[in-house]
Amino acid sequence: IGRKFAETVADYGVTLILWARDPSPLLTFRKTISTTTEVLVSAVDVTDATAIAAEADQLIKGAFVPDIIINCAGVVTGNSYFCDQQADEIEQTLMVNTVGSMLVVNAFLNQMIRRGSGQIVNIASAAGYLGHPRMSVYAASKSAIISWSESLRLELAEQSPGMSVTCVIPGYVDTGMFEG
Repeated sequence: IGRKFAETVADYGVTLILWARDPSPLLTFRKTISTTTEVLVSAVDVTDATAIAAEADQLIKGAFVPDIIINCAGVVTGNSYFCDQQADEIEQTLMVNTVGSMLVVNAFLNQMIRRGSGQIVNIASAAGYLGHPRMSVYAASKSAIISWSESLRLELAEQSPGMSVTCVIPGYVDTGMFEG
C-alpha cells in the first residue's frame, strides 16, 4: 500500500520520506520513480520509539516536517487460534500495527500543529470491524487504529482545525502479508 501511494505521488515532485526496518527494497524502489521526486530513505523500526524520535528530530532540524503521514506498516503473526498464540507474536502484531503508527504520528504531531496544517492517514482493515478466526490479534490491532483515528480526529478539530485525520479501511489487499 505504501509503495502504491509513493508511486502515485512521485510524479508531483514531492519529497518522500520512506521508513522500513530493512531499507533495501526502498533503496531499489527509489531508483524507479520520477527524478523530480526527492526520496529520503531510512532504516527505522516503527516499534522502536527511540529510533523514531531520533530520525524525526533529524528531519525536523532539516525542515522536513511532513505534510502527510501515511501509516501503513503492518504485520500478521501467529496465524492460529488465540489460545495458541505466543506472547511475542501478540506483542509484535500490536506494536507494528498499532503502537508503531501512534509513535510515528507522535514524533511529528506537535510540529504539524504549530504549522497549523497536516494530514494523518492511517491504514486499518475491515478486519477491525469483523472478527476472523485465527486473526484475533490482527483484528484487534486494526480496530484500535480505527478508534484511535477517530479520537485523534476529534482532538485535532479542537487543537488545530487545519489538520485532518483519515482512516482507510480496505478489505483484503493482496500484499503477500497473508500468504501461508
